[in-house]
Amino acid sequence: MKKYIIALLILVPLSLEAQWEIINDGPDLLGFLNTIDFVNEDVGWIGGNVGTLLKTTDGGENWNTINISDSISFKQIDFINESIGWAVCGDYWGGGGSVWKSIDGGISWINQLPDFSFSTLHCIDENNIYVVGGNKIYKTTNGGTNWVNVAPNLPGRKYNAAWFQDSQTGVVVGNYDDGTNVKGIILKTTNGGSNWNVTTVNQFNNIYDLQFLDPSNGYFRAHKDTSNFICKTGNMLTNWVIKTVNLYSIESYQFIDTNCKQYYENY
Repeated sequence: MKKYIIALLILVPLSLEAQWEIINDGPDLLGFLNTIDFVNEDVGWIGGNVGTLLKTTDGGENWNTINISDSISFKQIDFINESIGWAVCGDYWGGGGSVWKSIDGGISWINQLPDFSFSTLHCIDENNIYVVGGNKIYKTTNGGTNWVNVAPNLPGRKYNAAWFQDSQTGVVVGNYDDGTNVKGIILKTTNGGSNWNVTTVNQFNNIYDLQFLDPSNGYFRAHKDTSNFICKTGNMLTNWVIKTVNLYSIESYQFIDTNCKQYYENY
C-alpha cells in the first residue's frame, strides 16, 4: 500500500515513526494550502486560498488543477466518494466560511449554506452532514437541501470540529472561554444533537481537527499556551494520550487507516 504525507512536499514514510522520502515537491501555487481529503489511496484533493483546488487520481504522484473562481478560498474539503463532496469556503482573509457542495468531483460547486460563520464539516453519507463554527452546529439529513442548528445554548463556546459515527452518535470539540480562562471543550450526542453531554478540558486551551479510523479510535490536534499536540484516543475522547508535541507547522492531516497516514504541512 502507498503511504504518503502531503505537504508543500509529498512524502512516503519508510517506516511509520522513522524517516520520509520526497517523491513530489508539489506545484507552484498562488495561495496558501489549507485542507486535504482522500477517499481512497489514489483519489484526493488539496484546497487552498484564492481558488486553489488540486486533484490527484494516482496517490499524489501527479496533481491536476481545477479552475475555481479566485474569490473562493477552501477552508476544508470532505468528499464521501469520487464525485460527491462538501467544502467550507470563505474569502482570502476571512476566518470562517459558507458551505458548498460538488457532485462532479470538485469541478463545479453550489453554495448551500451562505452563513459565513463555519470552520469545518463532517460528511457521514450522501444525506447526513454536520458543519460547525463559532457557536453553531448545523446538520442536514437530506444532502444539504435543509439545515438546522442543533448547538446547545451555551455562552462562551466556540466549536472547531465534528466527527459522527452515524447520523445520531458523534462528538464536537472546541473551546470554552469563561471570562478568566480558555479551556478545551468536548460535546457528545447519541441522538443527533437533540441532547449533548458537555465536558471541559483544563489540559488544553483548544481542541480541533478530529480524525477517526473507526467508532472508537481517532486523533485530534490541540494546543495549550505555546505548545501544540497531536493526540490519540481509543474510546471516542473519553481519554487520550499525547503522541506528538510542538508541531507548529501542521495545518491539516488525514489518517486513512492505522498504517497509512496523510499530512499536509503549511509553512
